[in-house]
Amino acid sequence: MSFLTTLVFICALETLYSLLSSISKNATELFKVFLTLFIGLILFVNMVVVQNFHEYLTYEMLFYLKSDISSIIDLTKTYLLRPMSIFGLLGILIGNYLAFRETKPYSNKLNGRSKVLTFIIFFSLIGMGWSLINRLTWKEDYSSTDYLSSTLVALKRGLSQINKNSFLYSSIRTNPPIEYKEKRQREIKDNYNIILIYHESWGKSTLSPHIMPHYFDFIKRNQENVIQFRKAYTASTATDLSVPSLLTGLYSTRSSKDFHQVPLLWQWTKALGLNSLLVSSQRFKWAKFDQFFLSSPPDQFITAENSNSPVIHDIGIDDHISTQLFNKNMALIKSPFLGIFNSNGMHAPFQQESEFVTAPSNLTPYEKSAYIVDHAMGQLYSFLRRNHLLENTFIFFTSDHGEKDPVANELARINSPHEDFINIPFSLYIPKNWEQQHPGLFKNLKENRTKNISNVDILPTIIDILHPDLDLNLKDDRTVILDGISLLNKIDHQRMIKVSTINDFRDWNKKAFSIIKGNYRLNFSSTKGLRLFNVEDDPLLLNPLKKTNDPNYDKIFQSLYQIAQKDPIFSQLLKQVK
Repeated sequence: MSFLTTLVFICALETLYSLLSSISKNATELFKVFLTLFIGLILFVNMVVVQNFHEYLTYEMLFYLKSDISSIIDLTKTYLLRPMSIFGLLGILIGNYLAFRETKPYSNKLNGRSKVLTFIIFFSLIGMGWSLINRLTWKEDYSSTDYLSSTLVALKRGLSQINKNSFLYSSIRTNPPIEYKEKRQREIKDNYNIILIYHESWGKSTLSPHIMPHYFDFIKRNQENVIQFRKAYTASTATDLSVPSLLTGLYSTRSSKDFHQVPLLWQWTKALGLNSLLVSSQRFKWAKFDQFFLSSPPDQFITAENSNSPVIHDIGIDDHISTQLFNKNMALIKSPFLGIFNSNGMHAPFQQESEFVTAPSNLTPYEKSAYIVDHAMGQLYSFLRRNHLLENTFIFFTSDHGEKDPVANELARINSPHEDFINIPFSLYIPKNWEQQHPGLFKNLKENRTKNISNVDILPTIIDILHPDLDLNLKDDRTVILDGISLLNKIDHQRMIKVSTINDFRDWNKKAFSIIKGNYRLNFSSTKGLRLFNVEDDPLLLNPLKKTNDPNYDKIFQSLYQIAQKDPIFSQLLKQVK
């Protein structure tokens, strides 16, 4: 079907070209220029979309892009500033223009009757093409389409649904979250600072001393006080779901209403007397993060918008500048404080250059970006040592989601529940004096290194550190119960965790989820369907379990399937399973 659509479209263009050639040479030249630019633009956009999302332009992607024009401009600059992209685009434009060079003018061939017949053929082809596009739209079968027919379908749906609120992509950020009630304010027992570092697109493949030497040096210097969690999971492989989850303690499957009915992390800590600072390398206008997070902001916040620094990669400034700003403002903020730092360099297409450091040439593009981010973080580690902040500061290291290098050919991150994307780096630095005062809790933390944990556990853990007897789920305050649990508690070996790529305010054409329990994963993707894995025996998730190779298959599958059926998002996706 898609091939036929493309063929009809090309025939229509050829017919129109014949008509213009018989009318005016100038019209023909203008048409060639227009067509060259149009086809070149479609090819370039689809090239970027395929590289990042492993699919051609779809309506869902078009909706995502048009919701933030600045992001499109930033992303385009990121790609166009690369020499290979410039040469590639020039090659596409020149090739398209030369393809329309005529060997004989059509004006010698078309008489009056032929022109009428050509007009009829042209409009017939347009009608046939429109009918085919409608059928493709109805089927929504993007897996077998080519880039041209997929783009035509996306544009058609965009025009026909321009006034419809079909997607709730940005609704989460249209209203501020509720204020934390004054009656919840309590006296802090210890003046501990909290630093939360969440790196954009930080995957486990970068965990090597030659890629991130400063991070490993920090761990080596403080090895008795750093706990590294092996089975830590993000709440979503999409940033606009994972970050709200991280800063609220809710799974990404929760509704927009739920996300608006719980305080953000800095609202909790403010009620406990901590000052707050947020520094992000990213533009918070992306995905309307500014409307959601900064409507009830931290005491101080710096994002790419107010950093007075240029955007140099994707939607972010250089992480070295962000780290300098973080250190500068930490030196001024009154203790105790909550400091949140968010980097950007590891986001695709991966920052390759920085005026502050040159990455080794033998590293892959993704490894180079991790090296640059790590070099920037070295400034922070030095600052903490010089100012003796390690004596009374907890430091959480995590990621909004993982990444794979090279990027998986099978599925894109935003629609894949693969381990490389959901199993993330996660470590916690603990001040020595706290460890000595709370040996039992420290023991729990060490035992939890091999348990299933999630980014949604960070908020409850921070509150538990600051005020151990504070109940986060009092029903007289809220009706929403947090999904995260404190890592200071003993965690069950069979802990269940949810990961989703969509919810009621965020959607893609291809969808995925994962339910994690013990060593088992029930993974769903629109491309691969529903599959069960044992990650302990099959860490690369290459061999789905079947009744024939696991005697417990039926019991485990049914247990996880029932969990999926009770989830409002997962239950809808299960209807796609044949």
